[in-house]
Amino acid sequence: MKNLINIVAFQGVWFTSVLGAAHGRPWLGALAFVPFLAWQLRSSSDPGYDLRALITLGIAGLIIDSLYPLLGSLSYSSPWPSQAFAPAWLALMWLNLALTLNHSLAWLRRRYLLAALFGGIGGALSYWAGARLGAVRLHWPASTVIPLIGVVWALTLPATYRVLERSAKA
Repeated sequence: MKNLINIVAFQGVWFTSVLGAAHGRPWLGALAFVPFLAWQLRSSSDPGYDLRALITLGIAGLIIDSLYPLLGSLSYSSPWPSQAFAPAWLALMWLNLALTLNHSLAWLRRRYLLAALFGGIGGALSYWAGARLGAVRLHWPASTVIPLIGVVWALTLPATYRVLERSAKA
């Protein structure tokens, strides 16, 4: 039941964040995320893992999603605090994902090829959907930028699991 709540809450935060950003209300995602964060950390059997995931993906997300505007491939709606970097609402979405890694997506742990496939497809579809909903503007052809994002995610998700696995042993 906890995994079902985890994935439903993740999706709720995702849609609230994307639609809020697309309609000039990027703070709506944070309103949805805070109760999810509190519930997940309180109900987690390994809150240390969740905290490491939050830090790891928080940093990775800021770097990765700041590169796309710098490359000129896309831009974001509601770009606070800066047009040149990943907006706060999108950084929050990486934190949202972090809360699934040890819960509804725990089946991907130590299955790096499967994590790459899932990340590549899911990541690409997520940005494509964000563009369709108005939170992301593509400046390169979708046939170029969406597969590029898929490759980035195919590398990022298994790498994140690997970093988290190694940090648990340290």
